[in-house]
Amino acid sequence: MVHLADIPPLLLVLAGSLLLQAAVTQRFQPWERPLLWLSMGAHVVSTFALMYLVFWVYGVGDMMMYHQTGIELSAALWDDFTGVFPEVLKILTQQRYALTVFVPAAGSSTGSMCAFAGLAAFPLNDSLAAIGLFYAMVAYFGKVMLYEALRRSFAPEHARWILIAVLLVPSTVFWSSGLVKEAIAMGGVGPFVYGMVMILERRRGPVGLFWMVVGGFFVAMVKPYILLVLLGAAGVAFYWKRSVERGVVEFRPLMLVLGAAVVIVGVLVVGQVSPRFSIDRLAEETGRMQSAGSSTSARGGSMYQIGTGSRSLSGQLLYAPLGLLTALYRPILLDVRNPQMLINAVETTMFLFASFAILSRQSARTLWESVVRYPILAFCVPFVLVLGIATGLTSANLGTLSRYRMPIVPFFAAVLVVWWYLPHEVRSRVRPRPATPGQPRLVPDAVLARPAPSNGRPRT
Repeated sequence: MVHLADIPPLLLVLAGSLLLQAAVTQRFQPWERPLLWLSMGAHVVSTFALMYLVFWVYGVGDMMMYHQTGIELSAALWDDFTGVFPEVLKILTQQRYALTVFVPAAGSSTGSMCAFAGLAAFPLNDSLAAIGLFYAMVAYFGKVMLYEALRRSFAPEHARWILIAVLLVPSTVFWSSGLVKEAIAMGGVGPFVYGMVMILERRRGPVGLFWMVVGGFFVAMVKPYILLVLLGAAGVAFYWKRSVERGVVEFRPLMLVLGAAVVIVGVLVVGQVSPRFSIDRLAEETGRMQSAGSSTSARGGSMYQIGTGSRSLSGQLLYAPLGLLTALYRPILLDVRNPQMLINAVETTMFLFASFAILSRQSARTLWESVVRYPILAFCVPFVLVLGIATGLTSANLGTLSRYRMPIVPFFAAVLVVWWYLPHEVRSRVRPRPATPGQPRLVPDAVLARPAPSNGRPRT
């Protein structure tokens, strides 16, 4: 799995990551830096743990196929870089290419993953360990950008737990560490949300748009359906922010039309990139995946089925609540079949306990007021709901469910953190503040009273 030949490229990736980490952590407060280093170390360890799981437990995995095809593309690049590199970019962007190398499922996200593997294999001596570590670091730094976006959008009192939610939840770390689609997807989600928050704050709008485009590109290449949800949730967030700034949530027809137009264009672009996820085929594709999961060849102790494989949109919407609950809270402890599922079940049980506690302590009015106070929740909540429903409906195996829902977890955990502390950390200590020109915030109507600095608490 790891050989002597892997050591030089591994050291190269590790050295570059450490240098970047040292520079990035200077932007954060002293209490945050140890947690950031801990998260980085967890991603490094998880890279090798995931390789062990694929090679020694499962014995097969997409990672192997990506790597083998990447080696062939790397060899072609070494033979004729100027002629082959444009063709590899065509494979990456799911276009027709002119190479003798066979790329499985070319024109889809699988072909894009093979191209990502080849581009990384070229300078890293075809080392799977080094390639996996490289993309684990892509995911890690993407999550750092996501944390930076969320910590700017919520009260400082929430920062510590939001950091843990984004960077230290076990399933989020493990399933994004290695040569897997989730690693590249999280490497794109972070910049997308970071750029969106910059625009929401009206701070360096062109730079924010740049990060949204870059992040959206990487997500579209490997998980186009996530980009669909990102675009929709971003449209809700932009509209909500403008409504809150006016002091009243109202429905303005012109802004609704403009916002809907932007979202529709984005959805159509995703449909062109990946026709399987075009609007007119979403229900059909969901029904097909449900039927595949219920087939006799797919049965097993960890299998589950939601719905009857209906190809109509109305038929799928009937099962939406059950799909959401499945995505967010399963496997439960009674579903456990192996050590991996036990870890997942402990995680989802904690989410379930937190959700019940919040519902018992909070009123609907309080939750509504929190969305007004923190407009970023108008992005997080729709993202969790829509992607959670889609994941629950289309997955069929509890063992892989934690992997597919992984992009949801940082946002879901962050929402739980904010709502958990809302009665004590926010609502009881809000005081009005006058608007300060030139200092836009995503907390528009109130500011939190700052507690006196003490050991173990973030400084503000």
